[in-house]
Amino acid sequence: MAIGVYAFNGTSGHWKDVELTKDCGIVPYLLHKKYGYRAVMVTTKDDNETYPSLTEKVPGMQIDYLADSKNFIEAQMRYLKENYSKIDLLLLRGPYVAYFDFLKLYKKLRPDGKVYIALDANSLWMDRIDWQAADFQLFLSQCDVIATSSRVMQHYLSIKWPFKIEYIPNGFYNFTDIDLHVDFKKKQNTILTVGRIGTVQKNNQLLLDTFATIADKLPTWNVRLVGPIQPEFENYLRQYLVKFPTLKKRIVMVGELNSKADLMKEYQQAKIFILTSRIEGGTPNVIAESLFGGCYQVLTNFDAASEATNHGKCGVVVKDQTDLAQQLLSLCQDSERLLKGQKAAMTFARKNYDFNQIIQRLHYLLFGGVTE
Repeated sequence: MAIGVYAFNGTSGHWKDVELTKDCGIVPYLLHKKYGYRAVMVTTKDDNETYPSLTEKVPGMQIDYLADSKNFIEAQMRYLKENYSKIDLLLLRGPYVAYFDFLKLYKKLRPDGKVYIALDANSLWMDRIDWQAADFQLFLSQCDVIATSSRVMQHYLSIKWPFKIEYIPNGFYNFTDIDLHVDFKKKQNTILTVGRIGTVQKNNQLLLDTFATIADKLPTWNVRLVGPIQPEFENYLRQYLVKFPTLKKRIVMVGELNSKADLMKEYQQAKIFILTSRIEGGTPNVIAESLFGGCYQVLTNFDAASEATNHGKCGVVVKDQTDLAQQLLSLCQDSERLLKGQKAAMTFARKNYDFNQIIQRLHYLLFGGVTE
């Protein structure tokens, strides 16, 4: 029987369809696709959640439903007791307390089993953890590979914790047949952001407020926001457009794109990709996507920001709104600098963020390169 790779959600017990094509789903999928392993995402059942990605994007991966959707922690424990013999590699995401007893039971039932934890770490979260606590120390000691997607966090945690921390970047995998070649001459004067539009974390107001102060000096530029729009953000947007009516056609709310091909076209057509986040867990997946789309990066100073710009070779990290306004003005009026950075972004992406290469390294760390 093929090696069984099982992923469990430690925050809610539930995997959403969109997560099947993010790193939490891409890792088991590529272990299945490249090495023939059996990949299973274990989740609570939600009658409103369907999984079109199973057939359309990650064929061969499986969904297993927990018997109880109300208490996912107990349900995961029961599932483990019933299925431990099939679980050769356990995939965890984040050092959540919900995983502690779960992992202890797994190692009791399967002392030969492998465990990979992607920390999804940011410094604020990691600093809140009492890493000297016995249960936390035991939890990490039972993991074969502990990884973060940011080199900054890898270095920080390697000093802070008495455990080896690996760097496994949050990369890009092309789920479509779209050509990844970018024609830089066809790029438009667009500043693009992608994510959950309007959340406190993403801080999209900073982008729009800043653009309003410089828009008259950049008459050919527009802003495109791609992603599901939070209801509370709609009120802000209405007030914003009343205050700045001339920007109505220049602020484009694209909404959520379920098509990976359509999303990649957004990156390929934009000159600048911007994240104004207050905080990010490691390197968000939109970084790798936008780098492959040949976008110059403009990022606020979250943990992984500097490395995501290749330390200034394909982007800038801004300190505040004044700095953001100055940087955008300078960039949008300097086509030569933009083009150089866009080409550097593509080179940087192919070397560092190709998930096909990333999965090979992870496989080596877990199994020493051995395949069935």
